[in-house]
Amino acid sequence: MLRVWQISGVELAAIPAEELSDVLALKQQLRVRKGLPICLQELLHDGIRLQDSSKLGAPMDVQLVLLSLAKGLEAAQELREAATKGEIEVVRLLLRASTDKDSTNELGIRALLWASSNGHVQTVRLLLESGAAQGFTAREVGKTALTWACMNGHGGVARLLLEAGADKDSMDWQRKTALIWASGNGHVDVVSLLLESGAAMDLIDQEGSTALHRAATNGHTEVVRLLLEARISGYPQAPS
Repeated sequence: MLRVWQISGVELAAIPAEELSDVLALKQQLRVRKGLPICLQELLHDGIRLQDSSKLGAPMDVQLVLLSLAKGLEAAQELREAATKGEIEVVRLLLRASTDKDSTNELGIRALLWASSNGHVQTVRLLLESGAAQGFTAREVGKTALTWACMNGHGGVARLLLEAGADKDSMDWQRKTALIWASGNGHVDVVSLLLESGAAMDLIDQEGSTALHRAATNGHTEVVRLLLEARISGYPQAPS
C-alpha cells in the first residue's frame, strides 16, 4: 500500500501500489479521488522531490505539497480540460493558484467556452466570478460562450451568461446568432429565454435565414409558435 500524507500529518490517501506505475500515475489518481490539479502537486519521499517518471515501491509513504502558484501553459491546459469536464474543485484550485483563465488552445478556445458548450453551470459561474472574459470567440468558428450554450440547449448556462452581460446578438462566422442556433436546434426553453432577454428575431444568417426560418425548416413547431407570438407582442427586430 502506498500512503500519501499532507504536510499537516493527516493521511490523504492510501492506494494499492499495483495500481500505480510511476509518480505521474499517482498524481492522476489524486486528481480523480481528491480533485487536486496535477500541475499543483509536488510529491516528496524522505524530503526528496519525486519526478513524474520516478517508479514507486510498496509499501511507501510520500508527502504531498500543494503549490500555491500555477505554472504557465501546463496549468492553463489543465484548467481548460477541467472546465470541459465540469471538474469544479480542480477549476477552483487552479483559479486560486492564479492560472490564466483566458488562455486559449490552438483553436482559440478558452475554459469558459468549453464549460459553456458542455453545460457545466457551476463551472461557468465560478469562471465568471473569477473575471473570465466572455466576449471572446473561438478563433475558427467565431462563437461566443453564449452561442455555444444556446446551440447545445444549456439554458442554465445561457441565463448566467446573459445576467453577466453577454452580447445576445453576437454573430459567428456563418452570421448565426444564439437565437438562430437555438431555434434551428429546437431548444424551446433557450429560445424563450433569449426572447425574454430581448434578442433580435429578424437577423439573417449568411444563407438568408432568420431564427423563424430555421425553426420551421427543421420542424420545430413549438419554437415557431414562440417566435410568432413574440413577433405579435413586439419583441425586438433587427435594426433597419
